[in-house]
Amino acid sequence: MSKRTSRSHEFKRTFTHHMVPVIVWMAAVIAVVALFFMRSERIEVVGLARAQTHTVSTVIPGRVIDLPVALYQPVSKGQVVAVIDTLADDDAAKEQLEAQKVTLEAQIQHLTAQLLPTRESIEAEVANLQTTLANDYRNYALDAEKANLRLLELKTQIAADEIGLETSAARVKTTRELIEQDVIDASELELVQLEHNTLLAQLTENKNLKKEAELQFANAQTRLDEFKKKQIQAPSVEHALDVIHKEIEVYHKRMDEITAQLTSIQKRKSLTLTSPFDGYVTHIQSTLTSVADVNQPILTITEANPSQVVAYIDNYYAEELQQSMALKVIKLGARIKIAECSIESIGSVVEQLPQQLWRDPTIPQWGRPFLVNVKNLDLVAGERVGLRRL
Repeated sequence: MSKRTSRSHEFKRTFTHHMVPVIVWMAAVIAVVALFFMRSERIEVVGLARAQTHTVSTVIPGRVIDLPVALYQPVSKGQVVAVIDTLADDDAAKEQLEAQKVTLEAQIQHLTAQLLPTRESIEAEVANLQTTLANDYRNYALDAEKANLRLLELKTQIAADEIGLETSAARVKTTRELIEQDVIDASELELVQLEHNTLLAQLTENKNLKKEAELQFANAQTRLDEFKKKQIQAPSVEHALDVIHKEIEVYHKRMDEITAQLTSIQKRKSLTLTSPFDGYVTHIQSTLTSVADVNQPILTITEANPSQVVAYIDNYYAEELQQSMALKVIKLGARIKIAECSIESIGSVVEQLPQQLWRDPTIPQWGRPFLVNVKNLDLVAGERVGLRRL
């Protein structure tokens, strides 16, 4: 039993004696490979992820009435991040505009109520005018007809008088012949001559009356013809109502102006400030009910996933850089990420490096900055990254 135990112990010692060098050798190989790998991925320069930042402020003084976001909260483009009351002292102007609006509404209602009475009044006026015109026409026509009848009567009378005068003249002639023949007494001639003279005077008078009647008929006919030619315009219902409608339209436009002013006041009373891009709230410089002055920052928004890196290189090596040169950007951390990128621009001056890039926090460093475009590294604003040439 003791021999078996001794042999087993000897085998284990021999196995350990041979395997330990092998394990050490393999560890050395692994370490060398790791060193070569780390050397191949050495970092030549360091840089900082550069993110766009935007300070949200108001262009009109006011009071902060709402801050719907919290510190470090992600925000999207167009999201409301603050609400400002810019019209805390303009309530009197709003009340005045409201009063004007009420007055205009009353005027519009008054004009609207006048539409129907105006239509009825004008229609009645048109009917009366048409009746008056018809009566006037009948009167003018009747005057002309009467003058014409009077003229016809006088013409008939004159014709009868002329016949009677001829008859009377014949009787005078016959009477004279009988007197000359001494058949009748001479006194008979006086009666016949008197009758003849009376008919002659009547004929003369009727002819004068005929001239007057002709003149009256001509005047009456002229008046009738002129009346027919007259274009008497009756009041237009549509024109009268159109005037009222235009006046109502003017009041409506004034109402629109006042409504626009009230809307503007309301918008300014609740002036909303929105995020210009997707990002995170990195600073809140104001609080609720605090006064926000012009250009006074209310909060700061920083771009999410920055796509640019600002790196610095010693000015001695700066000539080796060229625009569009390909580089590797190495994201440091528990999981190293590497992405290929290119130089977008190179600075023309030597600048002091940000303090977080100094090798010794008490000794400033200087270098030439250059800007690199980066994709798919999920960087955080201000994060340190390494850069090396391909």
